[in-house]
Amino acid sequence: MNVHMKFINLHCCMMLTLLLASAMAKAQTCPDFPIDCADDETNQQLAEKKWQGAEDYKVKEEYVMQDNLRQFFKGMMEQMSKATKWRMFQYDEFQESGIAKAENIPLAYPYRRPCTWEISFIFVVNEDSLHAWQHWYNNDLQAKSNSLVDAYKQNVPGENVSKMINDSIDYYSNRKAKYMEANFPDYQKALVANDQKGIKKYESGLKKYDDDIDALTKRIGAKASPNHASLEHQGDDLQTYRHNNFMLFRNSCMLRVSFKVNDHTSPSYDEAHAKDLVVPGATISKMMHNTKTEDNEVFGSYTRAPDFAIAFFGKWVTKLNEYNSYNAVYRSDPKNTDAVTIKKIPCDKVQTVQVHVEGSPKYITQFLKLLDTQKINSLIVKQ
Repeated sequence: MNVHMKFINLHCCMMLTLLLASAMAKAQTCPDFPIDCADDETNQQLAEKKWQGAEDYKVKEEYVMQDNLRQFFKGMMEQMSKATKWRMFQYDEFQESGIAKAENIPLAYPYRRPCTWEISFIFVVNEDSLHAWQHWYNNDLQAKSNSLVDAYKQNVPGENVSKMINDSIDYYSNRKAKYMEANFPDYQKALVANDQKGIKKYESGLKKYDDDIDALTKRIGAKASPNHASLEHQGDDLQTYRHNNFMLFRNSCMLRVSFKVNDHTSPSYDEAHAKDLVVPGATISKMMHNTKTEDNEVFGSYTRAPDFAIAFFGKWVTKLNEYNSYNAVYRSDPKNTDAVTIKKIPCDKVQTVQVHVEGSPKYITQFLKLLDTQKINSLIVKQ
């Protein structure tokens, strides 16, 4: 790698670390940070939203359904909070935009496929662990990040030095280009005449400029980034340290719970580390362990948490499909999801419910034991 690229990479690494430090230092609007922060304004807008005509392509029956489901699951989670003494808040709500027949015209009620809807909650299961997480984040992680930032600052050239590097490289490159322009006609003649002396003279002159550029880059490389490899290694270590502790603290202090209604396909699951659970009334229920966690994966995705459980209610195909997902039975007949067939089951009836719980196995087990699965099954339309 030439010195110019080394300098660019080192500068990028420093900027990434500075961004991490500045994100940590800024005032947090969520008092429970680093726990996921709820968007209260969005939740309020969703909760108050009523039938507005054709602009979002939903029909009024679907709004009534969603209002009823919101009250149902919020009430259920409030009861869970009272029973466990776990602090709870709604994290998010998702509503599909609906189905259009034409521009500004929603598809008529009898032809609409099942309406999908989702709501999610966060339980703080251990306040002491949350406070320990916050203390670690604001002190130990902050100190380690600041230390790495300082190390980068000491090993990255300043703006004036950067300009000098670029100017020097441009100077030698321009001199080489001028030499080639001035001497290439003679070089061509030497090649045609097989004049070895003329050929060697040109190539030796060219090599001199290459040697000058190479010597310059070596001098700058030794001066600009003597600890480049060490700093890259320290940066990787910091990211690993942050990630591992995030996973540890998340599991020790919180549960994330989501309910998906009428979704015809589950997320993709890696069942290599799965075991069956006994959840009364569930068609499918499993506890899963994930060995490759991702800090910023979406809520309800198996790659986000080390441990999670799933429980599916309603009619499901119990074998994974080719994408490692579970399919709702209603999806097997295209007439249940097309836009031209009158549906046997109206769009605002509940056919399937997915429950996804992320956290430590201890708290997941406690949650599932207290979950009123009979109530959830009561939502399912009788066919």
